[in-house]
Amino acid sequence: MDKSNKKDSIRLSEFLEQKLRLGSITFTKAEAIDSLGCSELAFMRASQRLQNKGQLLRPVSGFYMIIEIEYRNEGGPPPIHFIAKLMKYLELPYYVGLLTAAKYHGATHQAVFETQVFTTKPLPPIKYGKNRIKFITNKFTAKIPKQLLQTPHGEILISTPEATLVDLVRYKQKAVGLSHVATVIQEMKEKVNPKLLPPLAEIHNDTPLFQRVGFMFESFGKNPLAPLHQWLSRRDVHIVKLEPSKGLSHKKNVKWSINVNTQVEADEI
Repeated sequence: MDKSNKKDSIRLSEFLEQKLRLGSITFTKAEAIDSLGCSELAFMRASQRLQNKGQLLRPVSGFYMIIEIEYRNEGGPPPIHFIAKLMKYLELPYYVGLLTAAKYHGATHQAVFETQVFTTKPLPPIKYGKNRIKFITNKFTAKIPKQLLQTPHGEILISTPEATLVDLVRYKQKAVGLSHVATVIQEMKEKVNPKLLPPLAEIHNDTPLFQRVGFMFESFGKNPLAPLHQWLSRRDVHIVKLEPSKGLSHKKNVKWSINVNTQVEADEI
């Protein structure tokens, strides 16, 4: 290592320490170069050395995350610590949803192996250490109701309980299937406000989806969804299969016009 590289490495370490003192664990390449007054090449060399030491992570090009000592064995902090900053850097709307959001709405017994993030553009998954971020494309991302969740490094957006319920049914395979969805519904049912489902139905404009949502929630949440049923009464409703990929069954649910063509069993909680 020549003297100039060693100097750049030391200065970058000082820059990281300053960021941590200010309570921030993320920064951009442009920000660091501007602050350090160094060349891009010098920054890239110094940052690579710190990445090799497990002190720094680059989840996407140009965006860096400082790995605090307590998270070095895991390869980095939980994604919720920096996902808001990452999505701001990417200039994309987002929300944390599905099983990840359900965990914060009461579904605490369900194992979550990845952080599930909705946005409007297809993005490759991010893997680092023991962590994984899975991006799911949803054209309604900006319109979906969200709420703030406080993390050690600022607030992030997560889907509301009602929006989480709809996504669980819509993206059932990403939620490990309908039986797993049923279990999650049992755990988070008290958080769902039935009056907030019709506005969500207007956003999606998908009658079969909300027939399935109504059936699943009343079957496993055990709470009536009169507002949603009233919304459906004004729509052109036809019998739809609970599991679209399977054949028809003789079993039907008249209220929600569902052909119950698959067996759904929730775990005991």
